[in-house]
Amino acid sequence: AQLDAPRDSPIAAARAHAEFAHLVSAAQSFLSYPPAALERFGKGWEALLAEKDLAALAAEQKAVHDSLAAAIAKGRPPSPEEFESLRADVVRLRDAVATLYGAALRAAAGRDHPRLGIDIPLVRLAGGEEAPPVAGKVVAMYHTASWCGPCRQFTPGLRVAYDLFRHAPGVREFEVVQVSWDRDEQSFSDYAAKSQAPWLAVPFANRKAVDDLAQRHGVVGLPSLVVVEVSADGQTTKVLSSDARQELLDFVA
Repeated sequence: AQLDAPRDSPIAAARAHAEFAHLVSAAQSFLSYPPAALERFGKGWEALLAEKDLAALAAEQKAVHDSLAAAIAKGRPPSPEEFESLRADVVRLRDAVATLYGAALRAAAGRDHPRLGIDIPLVRLAGGEEAPPVAGKVVAMYHTASWCGPCRQFTPGLRVAYDLFRHAPGVREFEVVQVSWDRDEQSFSDYAAKSQAPWLAVPFANRKAVDDLAQRHGVVGLPSLVVVEVSADGQTTKVLSSDARQELLDFVA
């Protein structure tokens, strides 16, 4: 049986301190202005959003900041009840930022984004050999990971859609590029071997490209599927859909 330390024991106090410190750290990216998730849109990010939404974000940020600051000022970790209330505040702010993220992505959809990372070297997921460039194609950037349960459920449907679009008459060339969030190369390789997916991937070693694509595509959770149209020279892309998971599954339902 698991042994729980009494709430007033040194072990419980240390655990409470660590949990609270982690919560405060996690909140930082949502408390900055602009929030870290919206920095990718540059100086014009506010123009992508409604004024009422910006005002609501500022009010939500202030409320969370003030409640966290008050808890820190007490000089002790919050009680379990206080911690759950603070955690709910941070989660609410996170969800508000994610909603604005989606709104900004939809507002920016269709704009040209120079060098979005599609001109990086790619490999075939099954086998690892170098893959041809995707210039001039419609590309679904599939952000996924072996540890992600919903990803494992989504991948078979994506495989069906991939085969459908690759062979449908009159459909422009279509490709899927897997962007792995796996924590180590062995997990990446095992996931690739098990899925036997026929599409391409960003090499695991190129973590900078993975991070850049995640930021530029506004990925806040997995699985994520962003469909882009790549220019003939491979240097620019046009976002066709910032959240295409359901759109693709509608074709295979």
